[in-house]
Amino acid sequence: MNSLEEYKRLIEDSITKYSSGTEPENLHNSIRYILNLGGKRIRPILVLMGYGVFNDHVERALHQALAIELFHNFTLIHDDIMDRADLRRGHLTVHKKWSEPTAILSGDLMLIKAYELLCDAPPQLLPPMLQAFNTMATEVCEGQQMDMDFEQRTDVSEEEYIDMIRKKTSVLIGAAIQIGALRAGADASEAGLLYEFGVNIGLAFQMLDDYLDVFGQSEKTGKVEGGDVLNGKKTLLFLHCYRHADEQSKNELLSIYENRTSKSNAEKVLAARELFKVTGSDKYLYKKAEDYYHIGVNLLKSADFQRERIKPLLTLADSLMQREH
Repeated sequence: MNSLEEYKRLIEDSITKYSSGTEPENLHNSIRYILNLGGKRIRPILVLMGYGVFNDHVERALHQALAIELFHNFTLIHDDIMDRADLRRGHLTVHKKWSEPTAILSGDLMLIKAYELLCDAPPQLLPPMLQAFNTMATEVCEGQQMDMDFEQRTDVSEEEYIDMIRKKTSVLIGAAIQIGALRAGADASEAGLLYEFGVNIGLAFQMLDDYLDVFGQSEKTGKVEGGDVLNGKKTLLFLHCYRHADEQSKNELLSIYENRTSKSNAEKVLAARELFKVTGSDKYLYKKAEDYYHIGVNLLKSADFQRERIKPLLTLADSLMQREH
């Protein structure tokens, strides 16, 4: 199996057949709702690809792939509550369609079900898989808290920002490949190398996501245009711009991020976009994303894996850097 379409079809079929339960309807319907909103399914696909580096029978890792997708969507439900987001993939967020309490509970249940699916594996493989999952889940929570803390600060360093997105986003991408490899019986060293590849690709992925949030089109991203700006999120665009802007531009940027301006939301995003361009922050962010992409790809290519077996990972990494949403 080599094509992304084949991997995605396996995942979609698995999600279609999956049921978290039936009663209470609001709880289980909200889980079914977010799982069926679509999305790129990158993380569960990476589980199968990680397995595929060592074994052809990738369908044996479907439960672990679904576990990762459930965990990912659990974090999205809770993130949307914290971010007060109205849209997810172009549709109402779970807390907007149902309620915040239902969204919290459905997220909690998805985490429980993720563990249930993850553990459907030969007993001897469970300890390293659970350790990888628990380490990742802990760091994702830490990254989310850091992200919220940074909204109240203007002195966030680039190093802090990169550590935050590594924890919030990248480790899940790395762990997805790692868990797939471990499910196939890979040793710690092999799985660890694939994890590092995933983390670097994850950093590139998140930086490109930050770029598209401001410079992408909402009809393609499925998100409110400039959501990070309107929510005061200190991405690398903000950090670089603030560090290189003159005093007048710094004050204008802060007034936008701290909501101390009479501008409409659309005007705020346009003004921030212009400041990012003037300071070269847009190009700086894109270059950073490319740098991490090349680190990850070179790491994987230099490893002692059969080239044909890592080809799907390289193809997916390339497609992530070419995306518009």
